[in-house]
Amino acid sequence: RVFNFLSLSDTPTLVETTRLLLTCISRSSFRTKWLSAFLSEDILPHLVFILKSSTNGPLLANVCQIVDMALDQDNTILKHWCSIPLVHVLMEATEQSKDVE
Repeated sequence: RVFNFLSLSDTPTLVETTRLLLTCISRSSFRTKWLSAFLSEDILPHLVFILKSSTNGPLLANVCQIVDMALDQDNTILKHWCSIPLVHVLMEATEQSKDVE
């Protein structure tokens, strides 16, 4: 499954995996199924880990966009994902991506 790639440590694989996920949730015809899978597969811990530990600008940007779009498009995800720790790692990732540029 695609979500299994989120637990890998290979940065190019993570970049491509997050790019694929972003593409899938960007398409309205696929969005609902993918967002439901986000909850059922519990990908948030993987996204948080990437945001905490990565210094790769494109990877951080992809994950931030995935989180942004998921929170914006699905109220259930918003209720399950919204937390102080998520806000903190998003802020750290934003700062890190500024430093990388």
